[in-house]
Amino acid sequence: VSEERLEQLAQSCDCEIEIARSRIYVYGSRPNADLAARQMNDYISRASVAEQLDLPRDLGPHVFTATGPNGEDPIFEQLEASLAVKLSIMRDRRGISIRGSSDGVMESKRQLQHFINTFIGMSVKITPEQVPLVDGLVRNFIRPLPYIAHAAVDSASPAI
Repeated sequence: VSEERLEQLAQSCDCEIEIARSRIYVYGSRPNADLAARQMNDYISRASVAEQLDLPRDLGPHVFTATGPNGEDPIFEQLEASLAVKLSIMRDRRGISIRGSSDGVMESKRQLQHFINTFIGMSVKITPEQVPLVDGLVRNFIRPLPYIAHAAVDSASPAI
């Protein structure tokens, strides 16, 4: 919080405001101090912040921007519209950048973490002879159903 903003707040509420050890102290009559505290909390909750949410290695970034399997809007669009945040994928850092109010960023992180936790990772091994049988199937499922985040055929390892 800028000192200029604190001075404006102190003048408008007829009180004194002091910062010490990462805390803000408000001195004045009870109603004025309460008003200053409410205004300060409102100001801080609306302040723009940026945070990052790390992505698991086995989760493809496309699942956040693709339409869901039941036709629902992508999770990024839902959160940006409902929480007034800006989300972007940072491919080089395997993460998501979240910008907006502190409340919006906190709620976005909570909802994105819930979304990420709905994924289950699994490996299915097939023999090289089975590759032609499932190759078209795997290709058809990666994009139309974005909840399949990654599919690959490892023909070097024997089937179990």
